[in-house]
Order: sequence, then structure tokens, then C-alpha cells
Amino acid sequence: SSKPSLTPSSTPSQSQTFAPIIRPGTAKCVGYDNYKDLFLYDCTNGEEQMFMLDSDQRLVDKINDMCLKADGWLWPKLRTCSNNDSQMIWNYLDGSFVTNGGTHCLTFDPSWSVIRLKVDLCDDGSGQDWSWNELSSSVAPSLSSIPSTKPSSTPTSLPSLQAINISLLPGATASQSSTNSNGTFNTNGSPDKAIDGNTDGRWEEGSLSRTQFESSPYWKVKWSEAHRINKIKVWNRTDCCKHRILGFVLSIHLNGNEIWSSSTSTSSSVDTSTVANSYEFPIDDSVHAGDEVIVTIPGDTRILLLAEVEVFGTSTP
Repeated sequence: SSKPSLTPSSTPSQSQTFAPIIRPGTAKCVGYDNYKDLFLYDCTNGEEQMFMLDSDQRLVDKINDMCLKADGWLWPKLRTCSNNDSQMIWNYLDGSFVTNGGTHCLTFDPSWSVIRLKVDLCDDGSGQDWSWNELSSSVAPSLSSIPSTKPSSTPTSLPSLQAINISLLPGATASQSSTNSNGTFNTNGSPDKAIDGNTDGRWEEGSLSRTQFESSPYWKVKWSEAHRINKIKVWNRTDCCKHRILGFVLSIHLNGNEIWSSSTSTSSSVDTSTVANSYEFPIDDSVHAGDEVIVTIPGDTRILLLAEVEVFGTSTP
């Protein structure tokens, strides 16, 4: 593919491409969740790469081998048109760095770990490509044209470690006691649906985990290493059947041992006997680190449906 033009010739409109500039920070690598091809151009080293997605919308080729200088930046854009409501960009915090000649790959602020970007239409052939000039999970970025050189300002120091949704890390693995599908909406209730970054509680949207009716069904997410956990938010089904989650118990485990439970904690007490769209659990400071979070509904003939389980924490205790 040819090198893209970095200088737009007109003012952007809502129908043009929105793509992020990624700046250096503290985490390692970056992925892009999209239903089309991904094009990356390294504006520092003059490299360009194409990455393809498999049928599960996961990157076939990771972006570990594209490294940046200290003030480097990247320009991702979609090569084909898309009417998706949003795209998502996130960083991989797996406790290690991939290096190339001693340079850390694709580093940026972990507070930018999950960013949703509205995309109405990708490159329409006009050669006009636009970018957010800043990424933040809490501050709405302003829109500007892509600069012809590197961004005018780059971080002078690494940001402090912040809590992120560690359920979205590549090392997170979800499982459950059983799985129930629904042929009416052609959806399945696989456990990974509760850590896909989508909190939509409508079953027909295809983003809910679902067990069979059984005794004390459970769902859990596990990491290969321990994480300091600050807060957990459990999202319920919303289109019907909200009551099915009543009485659920949330617990944190380390090496197979329970170290915290919503049924025994006093400082993080949350009423799970009342119907709600979501339940937020602040975690005691005494809980130093855990490698597994489990949601259980005690009792006979129960079913567990989850729209999302967000676990906020840091990569190390």
C-alpha cells in the first residue's frame, strides 16, 4: 500500500474518518477492535503495516513488532468503509515489554486503556484523513487535522500508574459452570461475552453470558498473574428477567483461595437482593492482590446472565 497523505485539504465532517494518534506512556502494546482491516503508519520511522482480523474479530498479527522512538506516534485508520457505531482501542498490560533494539513498543498511558471512537464512514477515496489529537478515557478530545510532523507536544514524563479495567487484558480468561444458547436471536451465552467491553444488557444484542438452569451457577474471570483490584462493577441483563441475578455473591481469589467476598465484607457492602441494572463494589484496601474473580448465585434451579463484569485494578499488586 502507498504512504497515506498526512495533510487534509478541507475541514472534517461527521462523515469522514476518525482515527487516534497514540503517544508514548507506560504500557506496552495496542490492539484495534474492528470488523475491517487495520492500517498502521509509523510517522516516526516511516514504516507501514497491514493487520488482518480473524472470524472472531481478533488481530491475527499482533502489533508487538512495530516500535517507536521516545517521541514516536502512530496513525491507525480503517482501510475499508464501515458503518459501525464505534471502534475500540486498548493496550496490552501483560507485565513485560517487547523490545526492538532496546526500544519499548507502542507505549502509552494506561488511563487510555479503553477508548471508543465514533466512526460513520471510513476513507471515501478523497485522501482526507483525520485524527483525534489526544486520547483520554475521561476527557473528551478535540478534533484536529493530522499534523504533517510529529504532534506538537509529547509527554516529558511517564504518567502515574492508574487503575484500568483489567478484564479486557489479553491474559484474562472467562469461564462458567455451563453455557446456554438461544436460537431465537441466534446468540450464544459464552462466558467471554461478559468481558468483551460491551455493557449492553439486551440479549438480542449478543453480548451476554448465560448459564443453564442449575444448582449454584457461576461465572469467573482469571488472570495468569495477580492484580491489585480496586473496584468491581457487575452489569445485569436489562431487557427482561432482571430478578434472576438477585442474591448473587461476588468473590476474589488468589491461588485458589478466597480472599474477599461480598457476602462477608462490611466496608464494601452492596445490596444484591434488590434489582438493578448494575452493581458496583468498592474493594477493601486490605485486599492486596487477586488472580480470579467469581460471580455465583447460590440455590437450586438458578440461571446466571451477565452483560459485563468490569474489574478495575493495576497490573501488579
